[in-house]
Amino acid sequence: MGDRATGANQLTRTDEWAAGTLHGVSNSADVGEVAPGIRELADRCPLGLAVTRGDAFVLSYVNAAFRRLTGTDDALVLGHPLAEVLSASIGSRLIALLDQVYRTGDGQSDVEVCGTDAPAHVPCLRVTAWVAPDEHEDPRRLVIQIRDASDELNARQRRAALVDEMRAINERLVVSSLREQKLAEEAETANNAKSTFLATMSHELRTPLTAIIGYEELLVEGISGPVSDLQQVHLGRIRTAARHLLTLIDGVLTLSRAEEGREEVRREPVDVPRLLDDTGAIVLPLATAAGIRFAVRAPEAGTTLDTDRAKVGQILINLLGNAIKFTDHGEVVVAAQESGDDMVFTVSDTGIGIAAADLERVFDPFWQVEQTRTRRVGGTGLGLTVSRRLAELLGGNLSVSSAVGVGSVFSLRLPFASVGRG
Repeated sequence: MGDRATGANQLTRTDEWAAGTLHGVSNSADVGEVAPGIRELADRCPLGLAVTRGDAFVLSYVNAAFRRLTGTDDALVLGHPLAEVLSASIGSRLIALLDQVYRTGDGQSDVEVCGTDAPAHVPCLRVTAWVAPDEHEDPRRLVIQIRDASDELNARQRRAALVDEMRAINERLVVSSLREQKLAEEAETANNAKSTFLATMSHELRTPLTAIIGYEELLVEGISGPVSDLQQVHLGRIRTAARHLLTLIDGVLTLSRAEEGREEVRREPVDVPRLLDDTGAIVLPLATAAGIRFAVRAPEAGTTLDTDRAKVGQILINLLGNAIKFTDHGEVVVAAQESGDDMVFTVSDTGIGIAAADLERVFDPFWQVEQTRTRRVGGTGLGLTVSRRLAELLGGNLSVSSAVGVGSVFSLRLPFASVGRG
């Protein structure tokens, strides 16, 4: 492309400057592009500086930083068009920018120029260009300033990658949340169906079972005729099995009502020592039959608790029944004492104990310490589940501490509205 603005004389002077530079001769006086004293400052500037002339953008001055940033590390660039000394993609983009400056006469500031084949160390440049006319020779002289924009490019790419990653994570979270919501809904539906099934079946089982117990009592009383001693033994076994089954069914019914929010609390002033004595009287025969000691340690007479007596009694009987079942020797103790604003009931035993990993699992429905088919004790595994639900229903909590081979302590903590002493 011809140099329409400068003519042969200017090209000759540019070639002379390039030749002088190659031979290490000071050329500030030869070309007049940079005034004396300014040349040294420009050469040391960390920003890339260049001066071009004419439509072909022939380079008449470049400093060291310009050569470094564009990957042109020798002085042969002087006197050559910009397009010949820069990489293709960088050169074409930069020339397009300079063409626009030529056409409009307005400087272009802080324009980013990147190239696919740019030097590896500087893939992106930030360019400022403006017209700096030479009144005597070239009215279309351009001054170019460049700086390394690689860090800005990398930071932008990292931000874009981070945004994409966050978007992908967010999409996965949304999908996961929807999936979990669906699973939760399905689980809730299944749980409601289970509770309804248990409540319905338990009720249906309780009705004929109550009739069986009634007929057993009539037979024992001799309504249908004399009953021999052997028949009394068999009837007693029927009664024991039937009442045990009735207890299990009542546990399922209680759990179903608690899960559905239909279990009601009937509060009344409860005499705590009497409650412990009555509960102890129920389970004492079980402890005696098992050959272990049983003790009741009640607070002082007249201590009262505002709560549902039947539900507290049911919790204590469940805890005591479990303690006796899992204790081969030693003792089982039920006690109660005040602790701040709470009344704490404890049931302790010297039984087989519970492993640390299973301390919370014992409260899961249908779970028992002995999980093998040959376990020594029976039951549905609902006693502790029901007890904890009832404790929470009463505004308290049920917890356990235990050690394998040493024993367990179950603690029922209930708040009370008032305490009285006789």
